[in-house]
Amino acid sequence: MKSKILIICMLFTFSLFAMSATARADIAEQDLPANVQWYAHADLLAMKGSVTGRHILDFLDDEVFEELEEDTGINLKDELEAVTIFGGAQPADGAVVLYGPISEKNRTKMQAVMELRGEYSKVSRKGIDIFTLDKRKGKGEKADDDSDDMFAEDRTTYIAFSKRKQTLITQNKAQLDAFVSAGGELERRKKTENPGSLLVLQANKSMIKAGMNAGAGIKDEADWDSNILQHMRQVALVLSDKEGKAAIEAQLVTANKELAESIKNIVQGLIAIKSLDQDEDREVLAMLRSIKLDQNGATIRASMLVDPDMLKEFAD
Repeated sequence: MKSKILIICMLFTFSLFAMSATARADIAEQDLPANVQWYAHADLLAMKGSVTGRHILDFLDDEVFEELEEDTGINLKDELEAVTIFGGAQPADGAVVLYGPISEKNRTKMQAVMELRGEYSKVSRKGIDIFTLDKRKGKGEKADDDSDDMFAEDRTTYIAFSKRKQTLITQNKAQLDAFVSAGGELERRKKTENPGSLLVLQANKSMIKAGMNAGAGIKDEADWDSNILQHMRQVALVLSDKEGKAAIEAQLVTANKELAESIKNIVQGLIAIKSLDQDEDREVLAMLRSIKLDQNGATIRASMLVDPDMLKEFAD
């Protein structure tokens, strides 16, 4: 049971964070702001074109979209084409970008939610409708400026609807200004000043991508106690469709070659031990035995192919 939960978390966690005229089927480092330290990207349109993707969409329908509609009346299921979420070293550096045409009906419902949550104002800049929301404080409430939440309720939240089928949600005024200056979209950088400063894996028919640097601002958390992760420099994951199967690739950049070799040996040993467990589900055993590990200097690469029906079984 624990193995199933682990696999579900590995495959779906990044797509649950979220919450151009067409959705970007892929993103690269230059598609993200220069100070980004972590990111996740889900291409919902690409998911519709594969069995693996449709299983993920079914999961999101049940666990995200239906709950959102039940709580707020907002139905984004048929309007969202992709979602990108990213952040920097500080909690307030984060932003969510929704790709797709948000209908007037859903915009009206969003305004109704804002009305319930606090005080908001609306302005238009360069054809972009910008809503500024401040939480309505109850009697005796005090703001907590030290909150670690990405969208802490004590900070001002900005929602910007552009005509380029992108919607930005952020509490970072500089990020809002950059979005407006670019005409209502995330500006693609023509040149990456420090190539490789953020690891973004490339794959044909990718559906989900995620990654983070050591400077993502989470190493000080109490749960950040893994010796492997403490020596991490970068980590990234991509889930794609490969000939009808779910192709998963992950890369871990460590502090040095020796550490990478040690980690690779440890992981290989754990896989070998688990693969000998005859009480484990056959599907899990087959998946574990399909994992391939490679090392190149300080970088470890892991990849595997998973039957999409196996993902559906785990999610049910």
